[in-house]
Amino acid sequence: ALSGEGPLGMTASGNVFEMVQNEFDYVLIIQMGKIYWTGICSKERNQAITQIGTIINRHGFFSDFKLFSDVSLSMVIEIEERKVDALYEELAGYLALEDFPAVHSNSAKERIILFHVTFTRGTGNVAREVPAVPG
Repeated sequence: ALSGEGPLGMTASGNVFEMVQNEFDYVLIIQMGKIYWTGICSKERNQAITQIGTIINRHGFFSDFKLFSDVSLSMVIEIEERKVDALYEELAGYLALEDFPAVHSNSAKERIILFHVTFTRGTGNVAREVPAVPG
């Protein structure tokens, strides 16, 4: 179990980190190359995942994607720093994102965005259809 203050103004209790939201912490996150975003989506999950993927692919690409039942998903996005602001603006037009100060950069340096989306219509009990296999 973790306890005390962690990096980037994050405090730990057990295995859960909570980010202290202030401008200084966001600047530190950007300097380390990782950006943390969280969003809430009220749209139908499958359609939303498709649209979010389309938006992200216009600016960068996924390097990891984890679906947690029908409640949430976490993504790792790799993107050039100069494209971060445009990605944020486009995603914010589709779902509710936490406030994040603009990066204002023309750098081609790679950045990592850790992006977590919660779906408000999720039940935590997703059922997946298994296709019928002849034989």
